[in-house]
Amino acid sequence: MHVLMSTTAAHGHVHPNLPVMAELVARGHRVTYPVPERFAEAVAATGATPLRIRTDLPDPAKGEQWPDGGVAAMRLFSAEARSAYEQIADALQYEHPDVVCYDGPVQRTVVPARHAGPQRPAGWAL
Repeated sequence: MHVLMSTTAAHGHVHPNLPVMAELVARGHRVTYPVPERFAEAVAATGATPLRIRTDLPDPAKGEQWPDGGVAAMRLFSAEARSAYEQIADALQYEHPDVVCYDGPVQRTVVPARHAGPQRPAGWAL
């Protein structure tokens, strides 16, 4: 089974899902995880395939700061979701996953999942 994992490109979203992806790979599933370059090595270490995408989200490791205030942050997340969706849809246009896993706040995979197959939260056993 081909599993697409999609989360916000931030440490608190990517890293908690890595053990789930490692378990899916250990069970023989093919896992694709769209992430920016800064997370590609950690994703690859699980056996999943990193799908490198661009992100405009701040990288705290580089001293970049998140915007002050909820509205500015939500605008950033909204723009990020649209950008990530386009990149994922383009990359997987000829190879749809069987299952899409995502963490709660991320809605960027909802539309691709309608074309790809059933949606399951990352915490569900497959």
